[in-house]
Amino acid sequence: MKRSSWVLPVLLTTALLACAVACGGSSASTETNIHHPVDDDTVPGDDDESPVDDDDESTDDDDDNDNDDNDDDDNDSSPDDNDDDDNDSSPDDDNDTTGDDDDNDNNDTTDDDDDDDNDTAADDDDDDDNDTTGDDDDNDDNDNDDDSSPDDDDDDDSAVSWSAMTSGTQAQLSGVWGSSPSDVFAVGADATGAVILHYDGSSWSAMTTGEPAGSGLSGVWGSSASDVFAVGGDAAGAVILHYDGSEWWTMTAGTTADLVGVWGSSATDVFAVGTVEPTGANVIVHYDGSAWTNMPNVPIPGEWELTGVWGSSASDVFAVGYTFHDLCCPDHAISGPVILNYDGSSWTAMSDGAGPVSGIWGSSAFEVFAVGYECIFPYEHNETACFGAISNYNGAAWSAMTVPSESQGMLSGVWGSSASDVFAVGADAAGAVMLHYDGSTWLAMANGATAQLSGVWGSSASDVFAVGDEGTILHYGPAQ
Repeated sequence: MKRSSWVLPVLLTTALLACAVACGGSSASTETNIHHPVDDDTVPGDDDESPVDDDDESTDDDDDNDNDDNDDDDNDSSPDDNDDDDNDSSPDDDNDTTGDDDDNDNNDTTDDDDDDDNDTAADDDDDDDNDTTGDDDDNDDNDNDDDSSPDDDDDDDSAVSWSAMTSGTQAQLSGVWGSSPSDVFAVGADATGAVILHYDGSSWSAMTTGEPAGSGLSGVWGSSASDVFAVGGDAAGAVILHYDGSEWWTMTAGTTADLVGVWGSSATDVFAVGTVEPTGANVIVHYDGSAWTNMPNVPIPGEWELTGVWGSSASDVFAVGYTFHDLCCPDHAISGPVILNYDGSSWTAMSDGAGPVSGIWGSSAFEVFAVGYECIFPYEHNETACFGAISNYNGAAWSAMTVPSESQGMLSGVWGSSASDVFAVGADAAGAVMLHYDGSTWLAMANGATAQLSGVWGSSASDVFAVGDEGTILHYGPAQ
């Protein structure tokens, strides 16, 4: 296979070492995969008579449609012994504000023995309640297990965290995608060639690809469980595999480029990006449901490569990558960003003003996240240092986001369940880097992995998969 996302880390590290030597320093950069919600009485009465005078007294009377305190449908301020629908301030069989022993739909503020209540203190009921403190029920309540005191119910209060999964391989995994929590695909390469793993909700197993040694896969995406595309390259050029729900088969790619990213808006509107070696020409191919064809794209001066693709719709697609500059001292930068946008008819160049872009994802056309890195030379003691970089697009312009200091290294992949629940993965000198965005701040997440991470995808906020080198697969979800 020609230079693909799973080979680039070695090349980049070699280049940075050469840069450091030429400029009088040693390289500190990290190998990474860069392609990769009525009544108001005041005096008690004892009337229960049939005459109606429709009066408005403040004392008791003998009518049955007044403002006394012992009638029906009243608003009493002292206890009565009626059986009505009133708004009393003392106990009865009604809608009260203190403890009662009724069997109705009330709005109590203390514990009771009723059904369907809205308690604010501990109860011992067997209901569908909205408790804010500990309860001892056995139901599906709406306390979200975030009580201010312990509860003893049968709710799912398991905390979510990252844990390692058994992949059964030492392959370099670059991409991950699924149609459901029990139908997930991870792709990459090892010494035998292209690798595809499948998760059925219980365990990972290898799938037959039919690709020879020297081949590799970098990206995967599908429109359904029976319509999945995996892209990469081999000695002859592009590799595009398609899964129909039962087996993988090779498609005619229509290009000799190494393909590194794939995304579509539907089964008949799929985009794949890559680079032709050794010319450096960049390629965007499109699948219309019957054949793959080359798309004209924007020429950018110098050598550059595309690494990823994502869109919010068929008429709003982003392709990202980076340009190569002199790898050493003239401008002290390794490369710059490439961001292209497709409006349904043509591609245009955009700029986010940051460094190389390795991955892109968004929740909408107005909330798009691009991840990559920025390298500085000299940083300390004439060394080159690379830092994770994240930019956000609001539908009008790109802006840099503040990234935690723990992200020294490079970011390769990004995915989220919403604009306020986004994950970014990559690598630094210590190994895996995992960041999370809550809608306001990016924070580092503990993940326990030491190998570089390259791709991330999830079916929900509590079911997320991250893949990387040495067969690393992490899962974010409830503790098992």
